[in-house]
Amino acid sequence: MTSVRDQLSRTVWRVYLVVAAVLAPVALWDDRPVPRLTGLALQGAAAVATGAGVHRNRPTARRAWLLLWGALTLVFAQNAIWAGQDLLRLPPPSNELFVNWLSYTAFGLGTAGLFLLAGRGGGRPPWESLIDAGIVTVGIAIPVWSFLVEPQVTALGLGPGELATRLIFPVCDLVIVAMTTRLWFTGARSPAAALLTVAQFFLLAADILFWSHADGLSGADFDRPADAAWLAWFTLCAAATLHPSMRDLGANVEAARSRSGTRGRLLLLLTLSLVAPIVTALESGATTIGRRLVVPVFAGTLAVLLVVRMQLINRLARHRADELAYRATHDPLTGLGNRALLADRLRARPDGTLLLLDLDGFKLVNDTYGHPVGDRLLIAVAERLRSAVEPEDVLVRLGGDEFAVMTTFAATVPSKILHVLREPYVQDGRELVVTPSIGLLPLRGSPDPLRDADLALYAAKAAGRNQIVAFEPGLRDATRRSDALRRAFAAGELRVEYTRIDFEPGLFAARIDWPPHDGAALLAAAEGAGLVRAIGAWLLDRACADAAAGGFSVAVPLSVTALRDPQLSGTVLATLARHDLPPRALTLVPQGTAALERLRAAGVRVGLATAWHPAGNGARNAR
Repeated sequence: MTSVRDQLSRTVWRVYLVVAAVLAPVALWDDRPVPRLTGLALQGAAAVATGAGVHRNRPTARRAWLLLWGALTLVFAQNAIWAGQDLLRLPPPSNELFVNWLSYTAFGLGTAGLFLLAGRGGGRPPWESLIDAGIVTVGIAIPVWSFLVEPQVTALGLGPGELATRLIFPVCDLVIVAMTTRLWFTGARSPAAALLTVAQFFLLAADILFWSHADGLSGADFDRPADAAWLAWFTLCAAATLHPSMRDLGANVEAARSRSGTRGRLLLLLTLSLVAPIVTALESGATTIGRRLVVPVFAGTLAVLLVVRMQLINRLARHRADELAYRATHDPLTGLGNRALLADRLRARPDGTLLLLDLDGFKLVNDTYGHPVGDRLLIAVAERLRSAVEPEDVLVRLGGDEFAVMTTFAATVPSKILHVLREPYVQDGRELVVTPSIGLLPLRGSPDPLRDADLALYAAKAAGRNQIVAFEPGLRDATRRSDALRRAFAAGELRVEYTRIDFEPGLFAARIDWPPHDGAALLAAAEGAGLVRAIGAWLLDRACADAAAGGFSVAVPLSVTALRDPQLSGTVLATLARHDLPPRALTLVPQGTAALERLRAAGVRVGLATAWHPAGNGARNAR
């Protein structure tokens, strides 16, 4: 049902224009009764069609369209009174002023309707479009006054009162032009807006043609062109109201206003700025007071409006530049600074402390509850960070769940951050818990602050998370070892060595040889490079292959990372099957982390908790 109605609305305005175009030549044929009545019928039909369009399309700016309908109806009523008096050869109306006031009221209603259409919608103040409309209006007013109004005023010798009466219609026309221009400059680009805009300029043309032969001062006969222009005004206004796009005209012009500063607009303003000097040059020999006074006043007004408009353009340009600069240095989700802002501050080589932190457990929240929950959690974290840092501190989001703080309050800010971020977050009835791991770096003397702080952050995560670890130069050596191990593993430079186990004949312990590093250093480097699982799988495969080929049993170390792998049993069994090695020929020796290995090397007894009993027995297999 709705689609049929919309389709009908898209067709009616075209049919109306076609019918009006067919009947217009009849209405303009001559001054006999049939053409006059045809023209009057077309005007009345336009008023009725306008009211029907407002009722049918139900526009958002209903009040504005009703005002335009009222304007057309009053103009039709005035024309009907004059046509009836002329066709019936009646004396002029006893109250001619009342009939003229119908036109004045119609101008007021039309102006108000156009103003409301252009003025609706939120956002940027409407002064830009008002000033642009003023520039266009004054630019048109200068030649209209110089070449149309002022010559007739001079020739007729009108007094102040008569002059004021004569100027009512030109002034009303210029106001209509101003409101129409403002409507267009606010960004209205729909078919209804185009029809309405063209209609108002037909009205201006009709009044100019009427003025050009008023009181017989012009030898040309412009009656027919003026009547045609007025009829076009009626017809196009009605067509605009019948068009379905009128429903949203005036509802919200904010999006369109953002496109208003186009080259076409600037070119138009530049062209109009040349009107005054051109008219002045053409009238260089004029001596009338009107030409010596009015045109300079118009020119001065135009100059002021242009200056104000240029200031607004400059202000808008600065605002947009500031907005772009803000977007370039701030995170759109949390409103915190971003990596670019931090890099800019670090280039100044400031004193103080750099804190690098990320959220332990955030990935689990994001994967479990989805990205919208994760985004809201990040926003909540950002708010807590704002409450923990000092006003002069630099707080940024580097990306994902990683944040950074530049502070001169290293004695208090890190612990405050650790405390506020530990507290649970409640969202949609769920309690979410994430904790911060924080790397702390004194900025003085650091050649690469982000790298060093990142090393401290990784050390905090490796040490168990939810804590603060300060940077120390030894972390750089650990990073270099991790990089070297990554290169050596990729190049196939690692070797497997076997050591005989004395207490079990035929059993050999496999270990990786990476001179000059010992086992603890190798494990720490593998943890730093994220290669613990990959190197462990490579060692298992090589050891099983060598054991199968040499006919011996092999003991292979197994890292804590491998123990957490749910695919561990499948990987081991597949490796045994691939090399045809009996399961009893393989012994897995669980190992701890690099920290546990260092403790073991220092003499601490470290064991693997393989079974716990109610009686409280400790870990078995202690070595």
